Amino acid sequence: MAIEHLQHEHEEEGEPGEALLYLSIPGFVVFALLGLIKLRLGYKTRSASMKKDAICSLTGAALSLCVAIGNLLVRVSSSWWWFDAACALVASLGLLLFGLHDLWNNAAKGHSWWRARFWGTPSRQRQRGRKPSAQQGSRSGGGGGGGGGGGGGFVEVSLGGGGGALAAPLDGDAGAEVEVLGV
Repeated sequence: MAIEHLQHEHEEEGEPGEALLYLSIPGFVVFALLGLIKLRLGYKTRSASMKKDAICSLTGAALSLCVAIGNLLVRVSSSWWWFDAACALVASLGLLLFGLHDLWNNAAKGHSWWRARFWGTPSRQRQRGRKPSAQQGSRSGGGGGGGGGGGGGFVEVSLGGGGGALAAPLDGDAGAEVEVLGV
């Protein structure tokens, strides 16, 4: 159907690009509201992942706004055909730099995201076919919540039939993130 559409001339109802405006403006509103809500929740819960998801939603809102503005600019002069594509390139570059900055900061904090161990190698008990229900241990290596003074250690809790587990620090750090093991 798409090939047939491209092969034959057709007339659009309404002005050219009118449907694009009808999609991009509500998209901007929805993504902006969603992004602001996620950002607020991210700060209230101290969730870095929620804040990052908010940034993605806000970037989507900005891209929708750029499509709407680009559409209006093209109506004034066809020489503005490049506007929304340029906005997309700027947004992509911004997200790339943000991601690289975040990876750099995580590496500086000792999170070895480039190693398989970071992504959750299964524990020895799961390798032998046993399911741990809740066990306590001390963490070795750089990667989080234990290891140095102040109680340290972590709790590992089985997630059930899927064989995954969560490891949470026991050092009373309310802002600490939970690590997913072997999902």
